[in-house]
Amino acid sequence: MWPSEWIRGREAAIKELERWSGARAQVWSYKVSHSQFLVRLHRVEKSTTPLSLYLYMKCCHRVAFSDYWDNAAIQIEERPGKYGPEFFVSDGEHLFVHCGAVFAAEADEFVSTGFQPFPQ
Repeated sequence: MWPSEWIRGREAAIKELERWSGARAQVWSYKVSHSQFLVRLHRVEKSTTPLSLYLYMKCCHRVAFSDYWDNAAIQIEERPGKYGPEFFVSDGEHLFVHCGAVFAAEADEFVSTGFQPFPQ
């Protein structure tokens, strides 16, 4: 499944990440050849609806990450770049991504990383 609606923009994504603060973060997919990176956040201590928040990053220039970590506190910084805004997504020593676009989506099903339409 690929979510039909993605949250676009730094401020909106930060609001969702704040709601999911403290969740377990797990690297879900990294496609080097397509410069795409997908992180799944989910709660392990209780059942929630929706079950997961996915953070989808495109045009990734640099990526460093742990496979998974608890107590996620992911931050997004936006800076002007040569060709438009650039995003720096980080969570302490667990995550660092320098990319050109960031999206978020909540889902009750696992996201498949096969062919995906570009988030609108």
